[in-house]
Amino acid sequence: MLNVTPENPFFEACGEKVYFLFDTPHLIKCTRNNLRYPHKLFIGNEVVDWKYITALYESNDKLISRLAPKLTDDHVYKRPFNSMKVKFATQVFSQTVSTALSVMIAVGALDGAAEPTATFIERMDNLFDCLNSKHPKMTDPRKYNFAISANSKHLEFLREALEWIASWRFDIPRRQPHTIRGWRVTIQSVLMLWEELSQNFDFDCLLTRNLQQDPLENFFGSVRQKHGCNEHPNVLQFIAALKHISVGKLFNLTSRGNCEIQDTYVLARLAQGNPNEAPLLEVAEFPSSSEVSAEGLPDILEQNTLFCFSGHLVQQFLKSRPAECACGPLLRNEKAVFSGSHQILALLRSHDEPGGLFGQFTAPSHGFFEAVMDMEKEFLEHVGVCAHLHGTVAALQTVVRERLPLNLCCSEACHGDIVQHFCRTRIVLHVKEINRVLKKTKDRKSATKRKLQKV
Repeated sequence: MLNVTPENPFFEACGEKVYFLFDTPHLIKCTRNNLRYPHKLFIGNEVVDWKYITALYESNDKLISRLAPKLTDDHVYKRPFNSMKVKFATQVFSQTVSTALSVMIAVGALDGAAEPTATFIERMDNLFDCLNSKHPKMTDPRKYNFAISANSKHLEFLREALEWIASWRFDIPRRQPHTIRGWRVTIQSVLMLWEELSQNFDFDCLLTRNLQQDPLENFFGSVRQKHGCNEHPNVLQFIAALKHISVGKLFNLTSRGNCEIQDTYVLARLAQGNPNEAPLLEVAEFPSSSEVSAEGLPDILEQNTLFCFSGHLVQQFLKSRPAECACGPLLRNEKAVFSGSHQILALLRSHDEPGGLFGQFTAPSHGFFEAVMDMEKEFLEHVGVCAHLHGTVAALQTVVRERLPLNLCCSEACHGDIVQHFCRTRIVLHVKEINRVLKKTKDRKSATKRKLQKV
């Protein structure tokens, strides 16, 4: 009706251009809904398949540190009401999930056909950041969540995304979903809007989060709060609520809402009227699938998570040590090199970070990594019989400390401290995992019961 097309995503009103944009959070949810099993997405000769995300999630249960820790049943499986939450879509289309899939491919847990899915998720993460930016300046050279400017990398990325999305084809009967057209219209609108704002209105940057409809949804939520149980006010009631809000202050929105609170102050504005990207690191080649298979897929995934866990332990432990402590060279690998398939997760997580092969990650020494694997075995063997004791940490320390060689610490005091740090950290992770499993297995209440409880 408005003659809006991906090529001309605007209409004119009173001689002025009005750019048409779809809400990016809704687009990301629609993309997830169209992709979710049993559908597939074809991009040229590549196939994006939800089954690989499901396989990743189901393979994470027994790992000390899950490859994608934020994924839950609500993210992966279609459940009542979970399609409404934006975070269930954005946390799937994230760099963490993309990296986790890449690790699964590298160790042979997933075949090479999953690579397009990992690449797709990474590009969707960057696209969402680009169209939902909130930082005026770049905080991470790998991210796109900062303002669009004349020299930023957003413009080239968005132009490439236009061609990329135009090649999408879902295996859905009849016509293709409107989501594809929605992305193209929105991206073209942002490009043309930025061009007009920068050339005609001297804009230095554009925060694309201000183009979303969250402020409008938050406002309507405040109006509904003014009427208690009446969620559908008539015209007179709406005007009365608008007047009340204009002279008062907005109600606090519920923390369980689906929209982020925006830092916009409408009343304060009424009187006004009208870095260089890090170079790619050269690393050793990944081991072949046959080499990894010989080690065992469950074992190699566990070793990857334990390697990252060991580095985290070293980093946190050394932060708390006095200046005279000499444990650093014994616990960390000062000259980190890629030496095995157990380092793939750490390598991919630190991709493009400055600071060496593993970026800001503290690589543990080989001796400490092996000691952590031994301590982990003792922990899993004894945590069940020690959990009920009053001094759980102390009881676990007595059986774990023998697995950490004394020559990895500068003193007996440091030896005892790092064993205690391991036990405390490991107990926290163990309890979190138990709670997650209990929550996962708990029977879900029906929608009717939840509504009755709310009433």
